[in-house]
Amino acid sequence: TFCKSCLFFAFQSGFRRCPTCDKSLEPDPFRCVLSDRSLHELVHKIFPSLQDMDDEYEEEFYKARGIKRKVSLEESNAAILAANESSETKASLHESEKKRKTLALESSSGCGSKKHAIANDDLELLLLPSTDVKKESTMSSLLNPHLRTSGSLKVSQLKKYLVRKLDIATKPSAIELLCNGEQVGDELSLTFIQRTRWFNANSDLCLTFRLDEDGFY
Repeated sequence: TFCKSCLFFAFQSGFRRCPTCDKSLEPDPFRCVLSDRSLHELVHKIFPSLQDMDDEYEEEFYKARGIKRKVSLEESNAAILAANESSETKASLHESEKKRKTLALESSSGCGSKKHAIANDDLELLLLPSTDVKKESTMSSLLNPHLRTSGSLKVSQLKKYLVRKLDIATKPSAIELLCNGEQVGDELSLTFIQRTRWFNANSDLCLTFRLDEDGFY
């Protein structure tokens, strides 16, 4: 490797060949000079003060000649990144404030009403035993069928909840959960079911449960 300044000075003096292999660098030797970033980083790690000294010398060079210093690509990118981050931060703060005011307005206007602002992914769920089944597949009702739970709750977890709350001697897999009379899979979440299977947006999500044909107490 060679000093970039020394190479450029030699090129300006008419030198047009590689100082190592003596190969011609015509027509534009300046384009053939590539920075060795690995060596550059190594030098700065060993001599961290060199970069500050270079910056000072460069600043003095431009000031002494009355030349306006050009902004480097790194400085330009840093300035653009800082401006973007500032804009994103302001937008985020504005959006957070807007949501806070909306939630506050909904809470104040919903006093005395069953409906109220629900934080995060929580939702209201009505869990009832299915009545349109054979007698042997009918299950008991929950003491409190109206639940408030996370929308990320899976159907498989809800089945385990029913087994525990109803204190029944059956496996969770023997229970079927239905939405609008259609059986829903164990891997589905309540939020997914509400968005794709529940069509009454003005009321809480309602699921019914029953034993399959092989289920028993």
